[in-house]
Amino acid sequence: MKKSDYKQWDHKLVPLPCPFCGKAPHIGPHDPSIEGDAFGFVACLNSRCAVQPECRDGSKQADMRGPGAYKDLAIKRWNRRPK
Repeated sequence: MKKSDYKQWDHKLVPLPCPFCGKAPHIGPHDPSIEGDAFGFVACLNSRCAVQPECRDGSKQADMRGPGAYKDLAIKRWNRRPK
């Protein structure tokens, strides 16, 4: 069984721009082999953004989903905006 058979390595969702500065956010972890593959986050790294929000995946359990699945969870939470 190859690694790609049981883990989602890339995220499938696209994050919205930062709600405060409008810049594209950073999606992490950048290198799961070094940083770990059981979490995901979306963060605004714009130095001119007054708020620099960050959103984590919110998962309470680490399993074999892979970094892409965790990134998708974080992107889904990041993209949730009040109506």
